[in-house]
Amino acid sequence: MSEDEKPSTKPRLVSYRYVEPPPEEASKATSTAEETQEVPRNFAELLYAIARPLAPILFLASIGILFFALTQGPLETTEDEGEEEVAGEEVTFFPRTNPNRLSYDVEELEREYRLREALIEERGGRAYLDGLKSKMIRGTIRFDERENDFVIQIMKPDLVVLRILSEDEQLRWGYDGRNFWKILTPTNGLPQSLEISPVERDMVQILGRLHGPLLEPFLQGRGRVALVDEVSNSYDDAIRITFTATGGGAIQEVDLDRTDLSLLRWERESKEGTVQILRLEDYRDFDDIRHAGNMTFWEDGEQQFEIEIEEVEFNFGATRFLFENPLSP
Repeated sequence: MSEDEKPSTKPRLVSYRYVEPPPEEASKATSTAEETQEVPRNFAELLYAIARPLAPILFLASIGILFFALTQGPLETTEDEGEEEVAGEEVTFFPRTNPNRLSYDVEELEREYRLREALIEERGGRAYLDGLKSKMIRGTIRFDERENDFVIQIMKPDLVVLRILSEDEQLRWGYDGRNFWKILTPTNGLPQSLEISPVERDMVQILGRLHGPLLEPFLQGRGRVALVDEVSNSYDDAIRITFTATGGGAIQEVDLDRTDLSLLRWERESKEGTVQILRLEDYRDFDDIRHAGNMTFWEDGEQQFEIEIEEVEFNFGATRFLFENPLSP
């Protein structure tokens, strides 16, 4: 082919023009792009994507719950039997269910469960007994041929400190849940630890119960009733309950007032073989709660101590530290 016959290869100028798509197609494209961007990329975004449509429902539900809570009274709470109590905690005493009752009969108390129910009822009910955690008693004591002021501090289940105060010394007996202890502190001297006698140990153990030396464990479901009988003497017209400790053991008996089942007399034989008797008299109201005003303790017919009670304070704010031996290592 000759040069004259070759095709022409002159360059050409090409131009482009942007044509805007129709509105419908543009909207569809934008929507598709947004949907593509909203695909969750991780677990958190997935939760957000699920919860976002439910937000209005959840908001209305929270408003309803808040309204319900505000229209209800305060929630009742139960307090654990911890080591410390709130000082000044109010104790509500519930009156007898049947205040018109004249007296109890032996027949209606022969069943153990009925006796326990009646004792709990006459002491204010289960709620009151559970709420009573400590007690402090003040008055005078005649002990060891002397009369002095005393203070007894008691905390559940059986912790106790007894202080006898005189002009020249202070005597303290205590039980910390494991050991008995005794300390003498002269007014112008250092405290010294003394050996506690069997009589003193029994005295501390007897006084260290909120509801009496025998009724306290029975109210908690321990011990068994062996006999229910009537007793009438120069002191009382009462109902006598004979108990045996759980698993056998020493026999103890109590005399209860026929009208309100107040503890009038307690008797047992100690480990040493001596007969111990505690009498409780002069019941009256202390801070609207009925309590004995006089307590006398005998051992083998000899009076060991007598206390006249002037003041009783319940739930005084006791802690376990109060009952520990201050001279223990």
